[in-house]
Amino acid sequence: MIILRGLPLLRLLLLAVTTSTVPSGAAPPAAAPIWLGILRLTPRLHADAAWTDADNKAVRDHFVRLQSATHTGTVILAGRTQEPGDRTLGLVLFKASDEAAATTFMREDPAVANGVMTMEVRPYSLALLRDPGRVAAGNDLTAISEPAMDYALGCYEGNATRMERALHPEFVRREVVKPSDQPAIASVGALQLIRETNDGVGAKAASERRLELRVLDRWQDMAMVRLELSDGVDYLQLARVGEGRWQIAQVLRQSRKSAPLERN
Repeated sequence: MIILRGLPLLRLLLLAVTTSTVPSGAAPPAAAPIWLGILRLTPRLHADAAWTDADNKAVRDHFVRLQSATHTGTVILAGRTQEPGDRTLGLVLFKASDEAAATTFMREDPAVANGVMTMEVRPYSLALLRDPGRVAAGNDLTAISEPAMDYALGCYEGNATRMERALHPEFVRREVVKPSDQPAIASVGALQLIRETNDGVGAKAASERRLELRVLDRWQDMAMVRLELSDGVDYLQLARVGEGRWQIAQVLRQSRKSAPLERN
């Protein structure tokens, strides 16, 4: 399960993804040294109330950078321990030519550069690796998350290109609305949502954005994602379509104005 927490709940946004193509039980080539980056929250951020908009932005940028490095093959795996702030530990397994390059890679992380996290780097020897296609479907988790992020950030940024990329042409979004005591369903298709995005409907300043993403389930060519956004919760159904791309086929959402948010 991937969780991207927003605003004061934002933490180490490290996707547990695997991009290595090393066969099961084999070590990576010696020509690609492996390094272990260790990240810890700076002590001032152990309490939720201490987080600022600048801190949250730094962690969002940190996640985007790691995601990009995963796609290019630099990052093999990233993740974090599920513990309170003073004990949480982020780990990044990545490739670099030498210790200087590895240290630079970690120091340039936005969360480190902006004082949100501290870092250390250690040389790492990878002895065993299960078939990456079977390690929590790591590559698919990244691919599934991408259209979900395009959907959320496209809306927040007023970026119709991102929104169009996320949606299947047959997409439909259904919203539970409560104009009276009887809930109703309002629907919108892909073209209308793309137009609304282009017109800035739903756009928000960075300081007002909330984003929590969870991949709830995946089976073969289907997946379910939960997005908690500033104005409500969206449940996304995705399908793997042409050329292995994942796109959003359907969304069911409810705004905070329609009903109090109940967290699971």
